[in-house]
Amino acid sequence: MTMTASEAARYFLALQDDEDSISNLKLQKLLYYAQGFSLALTGKPLFNDQIKAWIHGPVVPSVWADYRECGAGPVPRPLGLRPRCSRCRRPWRDRRGLLRLWPVLGLAPARDDAR
Repeated sequence: MTMTASEAARYFLALQDDEDSISNLKLQKLLYYAQGFSLALTGKPLFNDQIKAWIHGPVVPSVWADYRECGAGPVPRPLGLRPRCSRCRRPWRDRRGLLRLWPVLGLAPARDDAR
């Protein structure tokens, strides 16, 4: 059973700490890389939502719309969702995969300004 991109996004947002917030742009890149890692490591997609190529990078349109009102600012942590909650509805294997990716992906900048 795959999760939706919105579920993966909420989970990434729950993992953020107060020192390093996540913008909608960064969230889109996290989803893109998480999907790529899932396909490379398991041969299966993490989610079935389509990823589109937009001018500033990859975007899952439904997730972008969910957080559009945040603009370029930080997306708030979702209420009531703790990343290591034993009562989360997602199967452990899905959450474990996202937890493994977080140390690598959570540190990635939203923009590559080195151009």
